[in-house]
Amino acid sequence: MASAAGVASADVPAAPFGGAPEVPIWKRVEAHGYVDVYAAYNANRPADGASFLPGTGTTAKRAGEIGLGQAALGVSLDPAPVGFNLTLHVGSGATILHEAEPVGPGLGPGAWNLVQRATVAGKVPIGRGLIVEAGIMPSHLGFEGYASQGNWSYTRSWMAEYSPYFQTGVRLEYEVAPAFTAGLYLVNGWQTVGDVNRGKSVGARLAYEGERLIVAIAGLAGPEQPNDDTSVRAIADLHAVVKATGWLRLAAAVDVGVDHRSPSRALVPGEDAAAGVPSAAGWYGVAGYARAAVLPFLSVAARGEVFGDPRGAVSAYGQRIVEGTFTLEGRPHEAIVIKLEGRYDRSTTPVFGLSRLLASATPDRGRDQALVVLGAVARF
Repeated sequence: MASAAGVASADVPAAPFGGAPEVPIWKRVEAHGYVDVYAAYNANRPADGASFLPGTGTTAKRAGEIGLGQAALGVSLDPAPVGFNLTLHVGSGATILHEAEPVGPGLGPGAWNLVQRATVAGKVPIGRGLIVEAGIMPSHLGFEGYASQGNWSYTRSWMAEYSPYFQTGVRLEYEVAPAFTAGLYLVNGWQTVGDVNRGKSVGARLAYEGERLIVAIAGLAGPEQPNDDTSVRAIADLHAVVKATGWLRLAAAVDVGVDHRSPSRALVPGEDAAAGVPSAAGWYGVAGYARAAVLPFLSVAARGEVFGDPRGAVSAYGQRIVEGTFTLEGRPHEAIVIKLEGRYDRSTTPVFGLSRLLASATPDRGRDQALVVLGAVARF
């Protein structure tokens, strides 16, 4: 009679060349997902029910109602040596994420709204192992990501909303030394699956992740104007996280960008309309963060930010926005994240929807907005 150990080893095929036994691929595939719902109150009571600016608000977009931010379901396999990740999603955040998709044969928001991530990956046995991944993947830029449960706040900063959350192309990533990782990226463009021209964007990232300090610097540059292969949009991103004590984390982030030939924007107050579109328009963002663990299941976080877009390069309004957010986070179970958040935004230009309708049946605009948001995420 075979021993228990003999039976177990007989179920696992031997690895080639006499190495360790291989675990069948179907046993290494992992399922994951989450559901993110929210209730939001906007003191402006915007007539169209929308908080934030057009093209932004990937969390808590709808005011005065209970909404589904996003629900995601996926499967993944670590590249050992070959893997994949397929994650599908629905919700208001998913719709906004793909709002800028170019329209054409096989292209458009309707073709990609359900896809959050779809990649194939491989690990090449060079040195510590070179990761090669291709497809629709998370962006290499920024401190705040697309999934709200991974961020310190529920709503996201303006600098996050005006930089890509995902990109489509190829990435190469390599651990150059313990705690140091470098990456190179060749992508279609700025948060799109399809491309708006025949050019490609090139990016890079260098990150250090130690026990008490995380620092990452990244950039992306390439042509992003429709049917224009030469006018370049470029962004540089730097963020750092410090583990100040066992219960306190501090972080800071800086973005600086420039866009040549912005095709549509509101003129800066006092600017002559005859001047036309400037040859280059820049923007910037600066944010500071703090997160404190009050109890094992309860934490508080704060964010302060200044976002400047003087010529409407990415927001379509010549403006500067000052934003402050305070978040109370509870985790009654490892699979549940609940965030209660207060947020105030003030712009130098009237950009936030009001309850009054203009003669054109569009909402009047004000310079500020105050939000209270309750968000809940269940994940597995």
